[in-house]
Amino acid sequence: MLRSALVLIAVATTIGVLMPSSQSPAPLPPSTAPDLTISQQPSTPGSRQLSGSGIMSLARQGDGHFYADADVNGGNVRFVIDTGASVIALTRQDAERAGLTINDDEFEVVGEGASGPVMGMMVVLREVTLGSRTARDIPAMVLADGNQSLLGQNFLAGFDNVSIERDQMVLR
Repeated sequence: MLRSALVLIAVATTIGVLMPSSQSPAPLPPSTAPDLTISQQPSTPGSRQLSGSGIMSLARQGDGHFYADADVNGGNVRFVIDTGASVIALTRQDAERAGLTINDDEFEVVGEGASGPVMGMMVVLREVTLGSRTARDIPAMVLADGNQSLLGQNFLAGFDNVSIERDQMVLR
């Protein structure tokens, strides 16, 4: 079952990064929400904190994607917000920035991409903070050859609503 979930993650990640959405995604089910809490953190660069309730608005960038800087285990990581990815996916460099030790022997095939097998390894992140939202002990995948970290549904599920309104992604 884990292998099936990992294949789904890899396929959804590839599709999500390549095809920006112009529609509002359905709200994510609360049953998949990680341990998210509100704290008094400042908003991240490139985002706009709308209120103390943790509402955040992200502007669509020139490539059609939405980006946000988050704190991962104390290190800064630039993410593409990817509603098509099931879990957080980190590049090797971002995983190292987050203090994770990467061992090439732990990578395994987790899916099939356009260029062949996708290699990755599962990890658990101690803490991920975006704006005023923090998730603790959240699963993630480190991609062997990824070039962009993705903030997936296992973090986004902590918001009541994730929507795209014109060229703004609003996280409520």
